[in-house]
Amino acid sequence: MQTLKNKTIFITGASRGIGRAIALKCARDGANIVVAAKTAESPPKLQGTIHSVAAEVEEAGGRALPLQVDIREDAAVEVAVRRTVQTFGGINALVNNASAISLSGTLATPLKRYDLTYAILTSDSQTTTGNFFVDEDVLKKAGVRDFDQYAVVPGRRLHTHIFLD
Repeated sequence: MQTLKNKTIFITGASRGIGRAIALKCARDGANIVVAAKTAESPPKLQGTIHSVAAEVEEAGGRALPLQVDIREDAAVEVAVRRTVQTFGGINALVNNASAISLSGTLATPLKRYDLTYAILTSDSQTTTGNFFVDEDVLKKAGVRDFDQYAVVPGRRLHTHIFLD
């Protein structure tokens, strides 16, 4: 069953790991996938780029739009959303998967790494960064005025069948 056929899924952090896995699952169901991530060229220690995942998406049966996006930059997110709408006609779902981690202990974590992680994963009433930019921009383009930033909201049904084989 192709429940996502011709639906457009915008996935941040899609160049590897969980984002890649979600992209490939959705592609097998016939979705259009926006492979949004910072990695356009493969770094020495990590595999996967927006281009390699886009090729895998197309091999799996989906249509792909690889976009190099730093979600901490509002203008970059706006351009990515605009290109997505131009290419696929809209956005049906957003997967905010972009992240940053430090595999060292707290005291050994460089301040630059901490700042990067904080900028991507947090937002509050004083600042909006990272994933919030993507939420806000995508939802505003869809005409939604009041929205919840979080995917899991009490009282709403989760569509787990999409990701369970």
